Amino acid sequence: MLSLILVMLLVWFVLTVFLAAWTLWFQAYIYTEPAKGLLWRAPAAGSLIFLSILLWVYLDYQTPERYSTLWEFSAEDVLVYPTLIVPHRSGKQDEYKRVRADRGYTYKKGDQYLPSRPEKLIAVLKSGDRHEFVPDLDEKGHFKVTEGQGLLYRDTTGQVMVEGQLGQVRTFYLSRLLLNLFLNFFHLAVWFACLWLLLRYQWSHALGLAIVIWAVMLLFIMPQVLGLAENTATHREPAGSTPSVTQPTSR
Repeated sequence: MLSLILVMLLVWFVLTVFLAAWTLWFQAYIYTEPAKGLLWRAPAAGSLIFLSILLWVYLDYQTPERYSTLWEFSAEDVLVYPTLIVPHRSGKQDEYKRVRADRGYTYKKGDQYLPSRPEKLIAVLKSGDRHEFVPDLDEKGHFKVTEGQGLLYRDTTGQVMVEGQLGQVRTFYLSRLLLNLFLNFFHLAVWFACLWLLLRYQWSHALGLAIVIWAVMLLFIMPQVLGLAENTATHREPAGSTPSVTQPTSR
């Protein structure tokens, strides 16, 4: 936690110094003279931009790997079952384990691969919880293939597996998508507002500079800062508990 706090203070300091130095030089170059009052304008702008970063980091710290840059965030959670069981009408059950293959992962029982279209699937979590998935059927009891997706398998809770990706359940969260987009573009808006209204750039110059700096932040700075927040969060200790390490979850 201390390292994260120190990094955030460093981010605020670098932002403030960068805005003051860049404005002092660049405005003298493109305008007649720099904006007056840089001694308070630069710290104010740096603090506002820092607050937008702090909000982002706080949310990612509270729920690690949920909030990231435009190029990295995912609005989906992927639940992967380590074991799939294919029951037969005779009562026999074949158990397939998830193993690494040449291209990703697959399910095998010895040398036997999971059938591409089993009549039923029982997905088993590491905890032992079981979920029964059955394929979509038409009125005649035949497989009902969804155009553009393939055969869908559903359980009683509404979870869906897709043919070709059996063993995985993807859940899409609209709220996560919207919040990630908000965090990314709010950061851009804060840069633009600070450059235009506080540091007194012309709006067109402010917008151009904001887009360039925003892109640099998203490509190089924010992934590092958010990564540190996530790493700190996954190693935090619950109050009153003995020291323990929680392994980070995948996006």
